[in-house]
Amino acid sequence: MTTVTLSGQLVLVPKNKLFLLQKRATHLITNSTCCAHTAPIFNRLRVMTIFDINKLQIACSMFKVNTQLPSCFNDLFIQNSALHSHNTRQSSDYHISYSRPKTRQLSIAIYGAKIWNSLDENLKSSVTLQNIKYGYKKYLI
Repeated sequence: MTTVTLSGQLVLVPKNKLFLLQKRATHLITNSTCCAHTAPIFNRLRVMTIFDINKLQIACSMFKVNTQLPSCFNDLFIQNSALHSHNTRQSSDYHISYSRPKTRQLSIAIYGAKIWNSLDENLKSSVTLQNIKYGYKKYLI
């Protein structure tokens, strides 16, 4: 669910409906038919989908967890190196615990860790938030 302001009131709108509106808007902007695939249109316009924007925001939040937020947020995330002493490629990644309910899988503790683990090592070692935003946006588009 996403909050949208319509005529001064906050309204909850599912992301799928926002995505359908975004697709409809790209069809109108490019004057293409309603049956045309939107992935090439998004690439040509260099526009991120609502889902990509969500991933970018989560990646920025995870960068802030590593650098700017108080240490109490670090308790949400455990690195693999803290769980075992094996020197593996994923030892610096966050541990993703198993969860059955879908709502738990979409929490920042699990979904944020998945997104952060999927980042390139150069992006993970970035010093500024702008580098993360630019690099991840370039990757998504």
